[in-house]
Amino acid sequence: MDDSTRLEIACGQIVAAREYTESLLADLDPGDWFRQPAEVTTHVAWHVGHLAMAQYGLVLFRQRGRQTEDTDLMSSRFRKQFSKGSQPEL
Repeated sequence: MDDSTRLEIACGQIVAAREYTESLLADLDPGDWFRQPAEVTTHVAWHVGHLAMAQYGLVLFRQRGRQTEDTDLMSSRFRKQFSKGSQPEL
C-alpha cells in the first residue's frame, strides 16, 4: 500500500470518528454538557475537550511536529487542561 492510499484511509477514519462523535452529541440537552454525577470525575464537555486535544496530538503533533501556527488552533493551556490525567475545573 502506498503512502497516498494510507493517507486517504487515515483521513477517512478521522472523518468517520468525528461524524460518529457528533452523532452522539447531537441530541444532548445543553444542560447536560457540564452535569457531573457524583459517581464520575468528568463531564461530557471535558470529554469533548479531551477528544479535541487527543486528535490534535495524534493527527498533527505526532505526524509533523509542533508548528508555530498550532497555537492558533489550540493553546498550550487548552492542551494541558485536557491532557491525560487531568480533571475538569469545577
